[in-house]
Amino acid sequence: MISTEARDDVPVDRVFQDAIAAYSAGKLDDAEARCRDLLKRQPNHIGGLQVLAAIAGRAGAARRGIELVQNAIAIEPKNPNAHIQLAKLLRQERRTGEAIAALKTAIELEPDSAAAYNDLGLIYLESDAAEALNCFGRAIELGPDLVIAYYNTGLALERQGRVAEAMAAFRRLLEVDSGFAEAHAKLGNLLLMTDHDPEGLKHLRCCVAAKPDSSLAFMCEAKILVEEGNAAAAEPAIRRAIELDRQNPDAQALLGSILMELGRFEDAAAASDLAVALNRRQLAAYHALTHVKKMTEADRPLVNQMEWMLKEYKLAAEGRIPIHFALGKAYDDLGEYGNAIAHFDEANALKRQSVSCRHSGYDVITDRQIEKFSADFFSRNAGAGSDWDGAVLVVGMPRSGTTLVEQILSSHPHIAAAGELAFWRDHVSTARFDENGRIDPAWISATARQYQALLSGISPTARRVTDKMPQNFNLIALIHAVLPRARIIHCRRHPVDTCLSNYFQNFSRRIDFAYDRSDLLAFYRQYERLMAHWRSVLPTDIFMEVQYEDLVVNPEPVTRKMIEFCGLDWDDACLHSERNKRAVRTASVWQARQPVYRTSVARWRNYEPWLGPLRELLPDTDRTKSTTID
Repeated sequence: MISTEARDDVPVDRVFQDAIAAYSAGKLDDAEARCRDLLKRQPNHIGGLQVLAAIAGRAGAARRGIELVQNAIAIEPKNPNAHIQLAKLLRQERRTGEAIAALKTAIELEPDSAAAYNDLGLIYLESDAAEALNCFGRAIELGPDLVIAYYNTGLALERQGRVAEAMAAFRRLLEVDSGFAEAHAKLGNLLLMTDHDPEGLKHLRCCVAAKPDSSLAFMCEAKILVEEGNAAAAEPAIRRAIELDRQNPDAQALLGSILMELGRFEDAAAASDLAVALNRRQLAAYHALTHVKKMTEADRPLVNQMEWMLKEYKLAAEGRIPIHFALGKAYDDLGEYGNAIAHFDEANALKRQSVSCRHSGYDVITDRQIEKFSADFFSRNAGAGSDWDGAVLVVGMPRSGTTLVEQILSSHPHIAAAGELAFWRDHVSTARFDENGRIDPAWISATARQYQALLSGISPTARRVTDKMPQNFNLIALIHAVLPRARIIHCRRHPVDTCLSNYFQNFSRRIDFAYDRSDLLAFYRQYERLMAHWRSVLPTDIFMEVQYEDLVVNPEPVTRKMIEFCGLDWDDACLHSERNKRAVRTASVWQARQPVYRTSVARWRNYEPWLGPLRELLPDTDRTKSTTID
């Protein structure tokens, strides 16, 4: 630090410029010393007061910063930049109304202030995404070079659930500034959410490269590791991000999510609690708080807080969806099924509106599959596949018990779990057929090698590796043609319990059929048809069906049959799957850590009055007893 004596002969303007340079370089102590020296010599120096206020804001002393800026405004009330700075500091103190007033004053003083409109948009973004979008649009009109306004436009579009438009906004920004780390991070996460995994990971890596050693970079690194199935390695990365920015609610929420995967539910709840404390609108954290345990009366304050948020905050659909799902789960745990279904209905209605989904045509798609992938198809392609028998495909409807089955199997010392792999979904479009319906042998050979390498990389020593992507039931024809010795375990569950469990889940990835009872009914009917077809054409020695209800009521005999089906000797560890410490990334993460339990059997009876079209899936004996509420 330079002493004041050393600056006595330095011109005031030079001291001010040196203070700015020190502040920009992050040398806050040096910048503060220079500003104090400056203000001793010239107490009414506006710039000195503002730099000192900015230092206070960065040091977490926003109230002191507010006093300093107000002193500057008292000296020069028509300085728009001082009012903009005051608004930033007021936002830190959550004095939103005063911050808006300060920015409106700045706009009155300088109607063409792009910075003021941008900052005003940031305030509205917390409660009114549409108004925020208007402000960012005005900022761009006034300042086409204000890159941050383009980024904020993407945030507002995302907040409104306009994901495709948000991604387009971030792409446009990166065309102008390819090193904008925050845009890479946002675009990467949106791409992952919409199942564009390779491109999403690429953008997250671009963020790390653009802003290395930053909190954001470590957050992206943690996300990459999670997506690659390495939650254990992701934990140190996200903790490093928090060390660099302890007030970051997004980092705390991601830590909570990672700890959930690792089965450390109390720690996950603590991180999620802190995320909410730092930002009450950290909506993702509410999912963790309601899913790390069974909610009880002791959690009523959290329930009341979420209800209050829905009433008091002007949340866009994208913000209301996770809160409604969280409340639905909470009320279900509390046994208040009427309240629960009301929130699930609202959540799904909003979700269905916010994503572009196919709501029909399931029957046509199934017809084509059954016609194309007949017994003759398998005969024509016999002998072309690999002899490798290490893969165990666990398939079925989402929420049908696939996570439980994989957890049980991977408790065996010779079975490793790969989780939900997108391999077959990503490769199906590259399959090549000749005019007789035979698959290109070169494609079969290459695909088999790639898949074997992927699963062997999960565990080079395991004799079997599970791939628990439920929707692979759609792709069984190609899987069996490529790997005729791969075992396929089809998980079945009561049809209405299955459909309701889908309806109650806020899936992180889009699932077209899950947001409406009629869609669920239509999809489930075609799923049943397709599985009946596979049952009729697949060899019985590679195809096994497991009924969820049988598994949870009599776990040992069903588990023994599964291990025998996998060609392995019995191990008692398979009866204690709750001790399996592998990371779990699915919606059943909490359930997977519990001893096998029966409380999810016949869960549909709690919602009997509200089944609607799903009543058609009930056995005749149950359907005649069922009542409904319109």
